This record gives sequence, structure tokens and C-alpha cells, in this order.
Amino acid sequence: MINSLFLASSSGLNATDHPLGYLAIAVFVLSYACVIFEEMLHMKKSKPVMLAAGLIWIIVGMIIYTQTDDTPVQSASVEQVQLVASSESVDNQANPPEITKEITTEHVEENSHDHVEKEVVKTEREEAFFHYNKEIKHLLIEFAELFFFLFVAMTFILTMEERGVFRVLRAYLVGKGYSFRQLFWITGIISFFLSPIADNLTTALIMGTVVSRMADGNKKFLVPAFVNIVVAANSGGAFSPFGDITTLMVWQAGKVTFFEFFALFFPAVVNFIIPAAILYFFVPKEKPEPLKEEVKVYYGAKTVSLLFLVTVALSVTLHNMFHMPPFLGMMTGMSFLLIYNYTQIVRNREKHNGQPEINVFKYIEKTEFDTLFFFFGVIFCIGGLAYIGYIDKLASVMYAAEDKTMANVIAGLLSAVIDNIPMMFGVLKMDPTMSHYQWLMITLTAGVGGSVLALGSAAGVGLMGVARGEYTFMAHLKYSWVIVIGYAAAVYTHYLINYPG
Repeated sequence: MINSLFLASSSGLNATDHPLGYLAIAVFVLSYACVIFEEMLHMKKSKPVMLAAGLIWIIVGMIIYTQTDDTPVQSASVEQVQLVASSESVDNQANPPEITKEITTEHVEENSHDHVEKEVVKTEREEAFFHYNKEIKHLLIEFAELFFFLFVAMTFILTMEERGVFRVLRAYLVGKGYSFRQLFWITGIISFFLSPIADNLTTALIMGTVVSRMADGNKKFLVPAFVNIVVAANSGGAFSPFGDITTLMVWQAGKVTFFEFFALFFPAVVNFIIPAAILYFFVPKEKPEPLKEEVKVYYGAKTVSLLFLVTVALSVTLHNMFHMPPFLGMMTGMSFLLIYNYTQIVRNREKHNGQPEINVFKYIEKTEFDTLFFFFGVIFCIGGLAYIGYIDKLASVMYAAEDKTMANVIAGLLSAVIDNIPMMFGVLKMDPTMSHYQWLMITLTAGVGGSVLALGSAAGVGLMGVARGEYTFMAHLKYSWVIVIGYAAAVYTHYLINYPG
């Protein structure tokens, strides 16, 4: 039964035609609709997707349970079991796979001395649920890495905000006499060139906070400026292995070498410039109101800002040199911040002239956990649908044609709905026969296609947390047509510049 319905392997199920599979799709669509209409429902976006994540994996479990039985599908000798157990002890010690014939330690030792082999049988259902649990743990690792990376970035930004860093920056730029339109270009250009180094999500969080302070409630400036930051950060991240998770995946898969990513620089510039040039006319011509009160910078502002730069640089460097996950470099930088906080507490408080003390744990309370939990929901929702087999099936249908251009263009647009990471994962796992030009194409489209919708990229979701109630899914959707124009122009530019012959 298991062979006819699905594959009991790490690749997941093959149950896309199963009625419960259709139910999982319906659950995801309904949760996505709740996020889209967040403004009308007044329900935070994390709630429906977290519920959907749990329901989808319950449905996956139901599919496995109802379509498998106790038919033996795997057997091994005791010596083989001991060998496998020793090699997989780290992976399986939390939830070791069950076996139908229990073997005591004494019995194993007795057989090992007598060199008598005893078969251990694993059933079809046990094998399926073993991989089911393994996939959930894999998704948990993906979320944990993103969670801690975001958590550290948000904590630093909140600390810098409390120290007055962004108020000073706003006062400086406003004091220069820049208008909203000039600030629009300044923040966009900075986002474009910062993203390849600091990644698109960190860039969006930093620049989004700056723009939010500049806007000071002016939604006519804030929304176009935020859309511009999303497009700029995703565009800048497309021509660097460190700019986005998808580019990193392509690089690690060996499809594009480090320096070959720079062939996407000009298409990325086009993807940023054209939407920005159109959005420019939606930005009000007036200047921001100067701050009436005196801008105060509290002690530690420069040090905290420097520590944040060191943390980002450390994360990028360690990942480049030792392939260390970026979150670990960020957590190391977090320790710098906490130790610095400690040194300020033990110092004589009178030296701070009555200024508010640094309290990192107090700032953590203000972290946008709704955004973090939303990422949890999205990762597990898409992961569940991918495990059922929908992402693989979608990729196989799209890449059936000999010319992969249309498939890569559509994949980029779909990444705005189902997220670019599982889409790129599906493409890489399918590994279609494509030229180097086409691998650069999917790298570009998956990297920038998510900008079309606010939920299509980590940068957009992060900014929705920065300006809750002002920058929303529907607010971004009003300018999606502008982004699509830039997307099409970027694809055509890639063709003009990089097409072989």
C-alpha cells in the first residue's frame, strides 16, 4: 500500500491526489486569506498560519496512518541495527524509531558474543512516521535558525532605538533639508547596497526603522518608502550569495560560483530602479516636520551601534570562512551586547548623569513576536505541503518543457505566494537540466519575485512588524503592478546581458 500511495522516505509523500491533501491546500488558502484581510479582521497574522501549520501536519499524519499498516518493509540483523544505531544516535536519541520486536541489552550482548544474527523488523507505518518526525525536526531547525537570527537583529535595533540612534539619524537627515522624495532615494540606495552584505532581512529591519522615524505617521510617504525598501533589499540580495537564503542555496549546490553571481548586478539594478522611478511620483513633495524637542542620545549609543556592525560582519565572515550558520554569529554578537550591558550596570551609575540605563532584557519584551511566529507558521505550512508532494509536483510540471525560461519566470512570481525558499528547494531537488544562464535566471527571479507581495519575502514580512497597521498586505498590494514592471524589465535585462551567443 505504501508504494502505491507515497514514498516512505526523506523525500516525503506522493499524496497530491489524496482527498486529505486537498484539505491541506484548503487550510493553507484559508489561513492566507486571513492574513491578507488582517486589517479587516483585526487579527494578527501569526494566529491563522500557526493554526494552519498544526492542522496541515495533523492531516499529513492522518494520511500516513490511514494508508499504512504493519506490513514489514525493512529487516536487518542485530549487528546491522547496532551499527546503524551508533551512526544515527545523535539524530534519533530524542525519538528513537520503534521496532516491533524488542531486544534487551542483555540479549543483544549475548547474540553479539555468539555471533548469532536476529532479524529486527520495521513496519511500513513505523518507517513512514520515522521520516514524518524527521522532517518536522528538520523544519524546526530551519525555523530556529531564522528565529535566533531575527531575534538578535530585532534586539539590537530596539536597543539602538532606545539609545536614540534613529532619532539622531532622522534629525540629521531632516536638518540637511532633504524632502520626502530625496529621503526616498537615499534609503532605497542604501538598502540596495547594504543587502548583499548584511542580507535582505537585516537591511529591511534597519532601514524600515529609519524610514518609520522619518515618516512620523505620514502614511503617504511611509508605504511607498517601505515598498521601495523591500524591492531594493531583495534586488541587492539577488547578486550576492549572502544576500538571500535562495542565493545561498544555489551557491552551496554548486550551480553558480561566488563571482558568477555578479553577472546579475545590472538586472538587479533595473529591478530596483524602474519601480523606484515610478514610486517616486507617489511620494509627497513636502519635507518632514523638524523635531520640536531636543534630540537626546543616551550613553552607549555609539558602542551598541558598533557592536551591531561587528555582529553582522562576524556572522557573514564566519559563514563565508567556516560555513557556520549565520544565526550562531549573531548569537555570539548578542553575547557582546549582554556583556556590555553588564559592564554598564556594575559601573557607578552617577557617571551616566541620570540617563536611563541600558536594559537589554526590557527591550526584548518589545520584540515583534508576531512576525517571528508568523515565520514559524509559514515554514511549517509550506513544509507540510511540500512533504505531501505539492512543491515537487509543481516544479516537475513547470520544468517539463525544453525551454526553461517561462518556468523560471513563473517560479519567481509564485515565490511571492508560497515563499521562495521551498520553491528553490523543489527546483534544486528536481535538478532539471538547465544551462548556466537559466540557473542565473532562477536565482534572479526567485530572489526578486517575492517583492510582488508583502508576504512573499522575509523583508516584507519584517517591515509589516516594524510599522504595524500602516504598512500592510493591502497597502503593498496597491503598488504590486509597479513591482511586476520592474520584474519583467530585470528578466529582459538578464537576457540582453547574459544570454550566451
